[in-house]
Amino acid sequence: MDSARPEDIPTQASLGWSMPTAQRTVALTLGMVLGERYELVKMLGEGGMGAVYQALDRELDRVVALKVIRPEFANDPNLLKRFKQELILARQITHRNVIRIFDLGVADGVRFITMEFVEGRDLAGVLKEQGKLSTKDAVGYIGQICEGLQAAHVEGVIHRDLKPQNVMIDPQGRALIMDFGIARATSVSTMTRTGALMGTPVYMSPEQAKGTLVDARSDVYTLGIIFYELLTGTVPFKADNVMTMLLLRCQEKPQPPIELEPAIPQTVNDIVMKALATSPEERYQSAKELLHDLQIYCAGTAFKPSSNAAPRTLSERPPSAFRLKHAFKIALCVVALIALGVAYYVGVSTGPQAFKPAKTVSLLVADFDNTTSESVFDGTLEQVFITGMEGASFVNSYSRNTAHQIAAELKPGTTRLNEAIGRSIAIREGISVLLTGMVARHGDGYRVTVNAIDGATGKTIISSDSPTVKKDDVLKATAKLVPALRRAIGDGTPEAQLMASGETFTSASLDALHLYSAAQQQQWNGRLEEAAKLWLEATAADPGFGRAYAGLAAVSSNLSRASDADKYYKLALAQIDHMTDREKFRTRGGYFLSVRDRKAIAEFSSLVAKFPSDTAGYANLALAYCYARDMAKAVVEGRKAIELYPKNTLQRNNLALYSLYAGDTASAAREAHTVLGQNPQFLKAFIVLALSQMLEGKAAEAIKSYQDLQAVSATGAAMGLTGLADIAMYQGKFSDAAAMIDKAIPPGVDRPVGESAVRKLLIVAESELARNNAAKAVADAEKAMKASDSDAVLFTAAQILIHAHQEDKAQRIAGQLAQRLSTEPRAYAKVIAGEILLERKKIPDAIQAFNEAQALTDTWIGHFDLGRAYVEANAFAEAHSEFDLCLQRRGEATSLFLDEIPTVRYLPAVYYYSGRAAEGLGSKAADSYKTFLAIKENSQPDRMVDDARRRLSALPK
Repeated sequence: MDSARPEDIPTQASLGWSMPTAQRTVALTLGMVLGERYELVKMLGEGGMGAVYQALDRELDRVVALKVIRPEFANDPNLLKRFKQELILARQITHRNVIRIFDLGVADGVRFITMEFVEGRDLAGVLKEQGKLSTKDAVGYIGQICEGLQAAHVEGVIHRDLKPQNVMIDPQGRALIMDFGIARATSVSTMTRTGALMGTPVYMSPEQAKGTLVDARSDVYTLGIIFYELLTGTVPFKADNVMTMLLLRCQEKPQPPIELEPAIPQTVNDIVMKALATSPEERYQSAKELLHDLQIYCAGTAFKPSSNAAPRTLSERPPSAFRLKHAFKIALCVVALIALGVAYYVGVSTGPQAFKPAKTVSLLVADFDNTTSESVFDGTLEQVFITGMEGASFVNSYSRNTAHQIAAELKPGTTRLNEAIGRSIAIREGISVLLTGMVARHGDGYRVTVNAIDGATGKTIISSDSPTVKKDDVLKATAKLVPALRRAIGDGTPEAQLMASGETFTSASLDALHLYSAAQQQQWNGRLEEAAKLWLEATAADPGFGRAYAGLAAVSSNLSRASDADKYYKLALAQIDHMTDREKFRTRGGYFLSVRDRKAIAEFSSLVAKFPSDTAGYANLALAYCYARDMAKAVVEGRKAIELYPKNTLQRNNLALYSLYAGDTASAAREAHTVLGQNPQFLKAFIVLALSQMLEGKAAEAIKSYQDLQAVSATGAAMGLTGLADIAMYQGKFSDAAAMIDKAIPPGVDRPVGESAVRKLLIVAESELARNNAAKAVADAEKAMKASDSDAVLFTAAQILIHAHQEDKAQRIAGQLAQRLSTEPRAYAKVIAGEILLERKKIPDAIQAFNEAQALTDTWIGHFDLGRAYVEANAFAEAHSEFDLCLQRRGEATSLFLDEIPTVRYLPAVYYYSGRAAEGLGSKAADSYKTFLAIKENSQPDRMVDDARRRLSALPK
């Protein structure tokens, strides 16, 4: 039987309200004691139902808030029933953002409720003082209220009278919901008559205004009103009287808050408006849904307002003798625990196999032996140890994929990463700790053994066995081995916290975890479709497996299935509360990377700040900076990743790419050569080399690099073909480019498979357009759009349609991109709009559109188009500045969408237009024209080439 808590034990003052009895009119004064238990210390306020006091519960020596019910209400059986219901319902809710109700009692003829006392003030007071709050503070409070409401809704409790006065803010900025006085269980529909209004009119939902039955979505609407008020300082639907206000609320949409306060971010505005949808079906269906969108907006930061938003009231309660006595006892316990902790630490540190950790401990988990003959254990338990060990901030888990590749080099034909091979890799790669282990049958159950081995000496640091457990408990037993391992390699996390972190993986299903591991193996082998199927099976085995959804999202993104990636990332984010800290940062960061949102920088910055040995964190932070077009920082973070693992070819090649995009061709080529020295078959390194050579004007050498790439493998042949076609377009050899691509795309194919094939088709469309075959170009562009809706495909297709005089179709593409969440596709939408306006000779409007695009995302193509528009406006100084910037950032032109698919063909036009700008300024234009014409020396007929020759010949000699 569970032991009772002190507040659960009936006392004289907690006999309940089962029967309505006459309540005397008692003059309550400060200092008096109700029921020989509750000493009234201070009056906190007075409302419609009665006064609220700060009181000292002498029996439990704690401060409480005590709500006294007015005598005129105390004898109403319905009210008594309702307030008893408040206790029954609210005591089910245990959450840090909900004020806890302790008791209801009758003493000295007075009926009252006692509840948690919170220092601070209500949200209405905060709002009154500040007028309106910053977006950060408003989101901070609303996010916390969402969390509290969700906890209530899970218990079947609807608040129905949520308002700023019913939200307390403590000195640390914590928001707590209070006063469930008119709440009701969703299952008890008879408590409220249809047609009866309950709640505060200003914050009522349309359903409440109509007097119809309400559910959790009613609280969501009310929360939307509060959110609106925090952001703007006013509530929506203000009117001369209550009935008009409620009628407007039931019939019309509110004015968007962004129209009152233009500084409100569009995303936040959209969240408020969705919460305030008149129809419950169009609203967020739960507080959890609203919270999810806030979490995405916040990029994972905690819902904590600025320090200046929180009240700073200090407790006025003096320390009691009771509390001092217990504080002394606690202090003695703490001293004893510290002494024990020191003794324990010394015992471990001075042992014969004591491990001396470096600043970063690199960890390799070998393949565990499975002697059970049950395949479900193959590659499964290793995941639990990786995740658990990564709970230590100084641990950096070495890629098992890379380790398997090295194992195949050391011992051709091997498929297992056993202890002997693992030790060889640890010595070669400088890995600090090797984990090996076994899962075996033991009697009627299973036992897991794990060994931590010093990578340098080969000595065992620690060896541990789990108890014999049933199959369903193997994962838990495995996780409980992790704390001792972490302690043995130097983790100084407090013991209680370390033990609490034992169960760290996001799935409790052995089958789901096994499928996850198999999917990961398929991803490493480049079999993305197979990986996607296995991850999908893992989510079916465990619908709450957040990491599997994240894997499915990542592979969907790699397969250019943007809508699937978005869907699966959101499913992963829905499980965020069940993830470890590293998983949370990685999942949110991965989502923001997939949509190229700058919030990825915040996520991965937080990750490496908390886990400074996380090489993947630095690698992804570098990629986030790359997508933000901050190549200097991308190079810095990319270098940190390879400093942790110098032989990580993928990250080194990424560093080569960032150097290329930054225009540092020497560093890019050097890193690419290093990659090829480590792995001569690393295909993308050839692309970096070729693009570096193109930026240096060495087209012949670049062609050779692409030809070398073609000789590596069938995949390399296709990648090399794309690069060669790009060079042909760069040189103006349009027919050659089309002929190359035609070899790779079989005739009659209506729907090319894969992003690479689709992008090849667009090169064909561009070449057809250059040769004045507009109809064929449009047909190819439309075929490409049927196969992929990626940003790159839609944008390139729109450009082709514009130049083929199909502006209306291009405009529809712009509309499609404008609806996407992240800023990059919306920037592309603005660029498309600007190009349409430029085509229609609406030059000032085009310039405005291009500037709006750049304000969203600072793209290379945006600067190029802005320069073209300035040339058309005869604003030659502005144009020259834009083209100079394009040349400074010419590295970005090598892969316009920063996805390693070559687009060098965009670069020559910069020299032509730069000549036009210089010519307009009366400056030296000849060099620019000559550079352009040298590139196009063997070009097929091209109007730009003809114009450049004419202009060059007309310049003064």
